[in-house]
Amino acid sequence: MAILTMGQKMLSFLEKSSTLPLWSKLATTGLLVTAAFFVQITDSADVPGEPFLLFFTIIACSSFLFGAVAGLFAGAATSVLSLLFLAPQGTLAISAGPDVVDV
Repeated sequence: MAILTMGQKMLSFLEKSSTLPLWSKLATTGLLVTAAFFVQITDSADVPGEPFLLFFTIIACSSFLFGAVAGLFAGAATSVLSLLFLAPQGTLAISAGPDVVDV
């Protein structure tokens, strides 16, 4: 039995994850996006870059693990969910001039 290096283990894992069916990749990506969303909702600390920093991490990881389709799905899902964190809570309406700069 050969001893695998860390790089060989990573390549082996990536090869296995690329052979998964598309529905499995999208379901896993959806679970990651949902988990990140609930972490953002419950996190009351004012962290610079939120919610986009955590969402970007999910997009990058799902693209790396599952390919472009899963990455695009994660990007679209997190874009829609991030609207809830913008200044006009829950809507796209802009009620004041400074809100245009915030968006």
